[in-house]
Amino acid sequence: MEGGECLEKMIGLMSDFSGVDISQLDLDHHKEYNFAELFEKCKSIEDYDFLWQQYSKCRDVQNKQYKIGLVHGDFSWSNFIYTLEDEMYILDNDHLRTDALIQDIARALIFFAFNDLEFSQEKANRVLELYTNMSNITFDIDEVLSWTRLLLIFMILETYYYTEVVRTVSKGELEKSSYNQGYKYLFYKLKNLVF
Repeated sequence: MEGGECLEKMIGLMSDFSGVDISQLDLDHHKEYNFAELFEKCKSIEDYDFLWQQYSKCRDVQNKQYKIGLVHGDFSWSNFIYTLEDEMYILDNDHLRTDALIQDIARALIFFAFNDLEFSQEKANRVLELYTNMSNITFDIDEVLSWTRLLLIFMILETYYYTEVVRTVSKGELEKSSYNQGYKYLFYKLKNLVF
């Protein structure tokens, strides 16, 4: 399966999630991102001031009202599998909830809108265009990117906290994981997403 076709199938699955009737679902609602607590616990992180500054610039999007729907919560390359018949399925549903759909698209950009560490506006636009065309849901690109920054900041702080502060996850385990990326890697992504 070619890269473009693969991305289209992934975004198609994301779109399918957004179209699910949530009225009959018994799921957790709205993930709380407790930034204040995480910042307090991670005062020793390098570039704390930069992270706080970036958080301050984009935190207001958390207070806006967005379309609510079924959110996977962890769209990333490692959570899609393909069959020999080129069918694609999504795995890892432990973050499944009803929440603001913009969070799924923002999370997806962390994985689908970068060339390694370099942010690609072209890829971000393509992901958003595909999602809009398939789901008929439109988001402002600047708000999506603000959410992407917020999620990156949360992931940086959370990863730092578990690997450096309480040390419940070793750096070696983290590096072996196909899901997680070290906080420094995520930090470089954030720096490349700052305009």
